[in-house]
Amino acid sequence: MIDIKGLSGNLDVDKQILAQLNDRDLVNICKSNKYLNSICQSNDFWRIRSLILIKDTIPYKTEKSLTFTEKSLTFTEKSWKQHYIDFSIKITENELIKNAKNGKINVIRYLIDKKIDPSANNNEAIILASKYGRLNVVKYLMSQYPKYNIDPTASDNDAFSFASSNGHLEVVKYLMSLTDVNGENIINPADR
Repeated sequence: MIDIKGLSGNLDVDKQILAQLNDRDLVNICKSNKYLNSICQSNDFWRIRSLILIKDTIPYKTEKSLTFTEKSLTFTEKSWKQHYIDFSIKITENELIKNAKNGKINVIRYLIDKKIDPSANNNEAIILASKYGRLNVVKYLMSQYPKYNIDPTASDNDAFSFASSNGHLEVVKYLMSLTDVNGENIINPADR
């Protein structure tokens, strides 16, 4: 991770420095203060960064071909800023999933309060919380339904299957107690 004290304060120079960082460090540093966030919100910054990342993969590159590529490099659907936002959300969703697996309920609450979707990646958070016996996390995630589409039956009932095969009886009992709007158990009796 780069020390932000090492930045110059010159916008053009700092864009070049930040563009060299790996994705995770870049997203973290962009959130650290208003100045850095303004750099990361710039479409120009993401164009420069993309060129830095691909320049080594362009065969027989010259300054002319790189300049030509730079001018013609565009996205039809998304702005550069949107790519940053999407990537930032993906990293944060992965943090929620990792903390669900590790039972870090306070981090999960914080991330959900910040509008990170706990049902992302096909409900991986509740599946991993169940697999590792994190009953408090499973209950908290289920308390977020229907605001979020938390589904412990996702991926062919993996939450129940993993909790059961790993001997997490309390999680199994809790999942078996869940009912749908009609009062029917959501866990298929054949899976029990």
